[in-house]
Amino acid sequence: MAERTAARVQLRELDAAVEGAVGLAQTRHDLTLHRHGTGGDLIPMPWTLIGRLLLEELNAERALEAAKTIASEVEGSTGLALRPLATIADDYILIGFVERFGELDLPRSVGEAGAAGFV
Repeated sequence: MAERTAARVQLRELDAAVEGAVGLAQTRHDLTLHRHGTGGDLIPMPWTLIGRLLLEELNAERALEAAKTIASEVEGSTGLALRPLATIADDYILIGFVERFGELDLPRSVGEAGAAGFV
């Protein structure tokens, strides 16, 4: 699939790709991933991580493998260039991806994205 820019990927499509990828990662890596406190998949920081939280087990190696699964599946579904990310923050691990080239035009708040995910 040719690489796509943000203008060509709708948030509904990205939301569906993330949901499917998270489900696959949970099954493949035997993990339970949780939505963060705002209820969606957007985790705003100086950059935006799209993904979930790992609360039960702080194993960075398994978390990174799950992040790679999520990023790979979403890349395959959307054609976006993504970077898997797993980072430890206090008593949980953020698992997911960041887009590589800053082209993804994401909502800046959950209100813009919708409570359950992106839409």
